[in-house]
Amino acid sequence: MSYNVRNTYSQPYGSSSRSGPNVAPNTYTNITPVIDGNAFTFHSGSYYIITLISTRNNQFTSTMKA
Repeated sequence: MSYNVRNTYSQPYGSSSRSGPNVAPNTYTNITPVIDGNAFTFHSGSYYIITLISTRNNQFTSTMKA
């Protein structure tokens, strides 16, 4: 699993080095992506688009406000 995070003011920050859980096709599981504060920091009141990318290149996008 990899992810990227972007806001409206900067280039996207991404990580492809995270290992995610192994999930069988057509099943569900909870995941918790860890976005560290070293390379990317959320700023209160800003909106962010987070995209999770599976090993099959399926993309799941969500918008959040910090």
